[in-house]
Amino acid sequence: MSDWRSRAACIGTAQVVFFPTERKFTSRTWSQARVLCARCEVREQCLSIALAVDVTEDRWGMFGGMTPSERRYHRRKLAREA
Repeated sequence: MSDWRSRAACIGTAQVVFFPTERKFTSRTWSQARVLCARCEVREQCLSIALAVDVTEDRWGMFGGMTPSERRYHRRKLAREA
């Protein structure tokens, strides 16, 4: 495990918090994950890794405080700005 991952606020948290089992995700579904991500000291590193993933493979989970749809939006925004 790389050094930044060992400092993540999510260590020891149930996987279902970041990968909800519901088919339709809602803001309530993500609320606990958002709270953890907001106070995480390595949030930027986590998000950076998630944004580097091929968008077609990025369909699940909260990473760096963003849902899959938020990451897709963020990628498009970054592409427009480039």
